[in-house]
Amino acid sequence: MASPSNQLDPLYLFIIAFFISAMAGVAALLQTSKAITARLLIGALLNSGALGLGIALVLFTWCKDNTWFLLGLCLFAGLGGMTAFGFVIALIRQGGVTLNIRVKDEGNKDGTSDGK
Repeated sequence: MASPSNQLDPLYLFIIAFFISAMAGVAALLQTSKAITARLLIGALLNSGALGLGIALVLFTWCKDNTWFLLGLCLFAGLGGMTAFGFVIALIRQGGVTLNIRVKDEGNKDGTSDGK
């Protein structure tokens, strides 16, 4: 499983990263007071696991000497991924986001408006 240089094989590292972040996503889901359904559970596993795996794949070349740091980042990615997933689900249930932008004409510094 471990190579002679006492480092994890990259395949095992990516599997562990997916598993750690997926479990962190489930832990974040369990902290909510919502009823847990199979759909929410599978969504938390896949969303958080994929986010952690993506971070592990992107940062592998820079963090391959420090695998514990990389796995810690994947853990936080799983927690944050589930939070983002919950935010998106809440937006969908509310019917989207309404964004109102008002532009206020401040006028020129001498107190006149340029009429545009």
